[in-house]
Amino acid sequence: MYKRLFLLIVGTIQSGVARGYYGEADIMALHGWMAARLAGDDARIDAWYYCPHHPEHGEISDCDCRKPFPGMLLQAAAEHAIDLTSSWMVGDKDADIEAGIAAGCRPLLVRTGYGARHEAKVAQDVVVVDTLLAAAEYILANTQP
Repeated sequence: MYKRLFLLIVGTIQSGVARGYYGEADIMALHGWMAARLAGDDARIDAWYYCPHHPEHGEISDCDCRKPFPGMLLQAAAEHAIDLTSSWMVGDKDADIEAGIAAGCRPLLVRTGYGARHEAKVAQDVVVVDTLLAAAEYILANTQP
């Protein structure tokens, strides 16, 4: 067994809720499925956050949880006693990076997903890696225990 150094928290935009494509119960079911898959590899997500809003659809069009705003990160920090200045925001879009910076996190862009298309949109000093595994390795190599 090993000692965990980090909390792993997921924050996603799920604007399909506001647009009527799926419900919040569907998001919870997906999170449950993902958690079960990860548990099979002795991995876990410590908390899940999502923004169900869309700027043009639904009842709430102006929120602070939709990235690039840092609302989800600030909520996670408050609920889990997280020091955001010692935390990393890993994402595959420039909005993820902007949210991390706004919250005071160290940003890291992965090229998987949308990342390769968003790489030119982030500041040159933002670390960019090819995969989530490379992100984890970079974080471990650049964080004091």
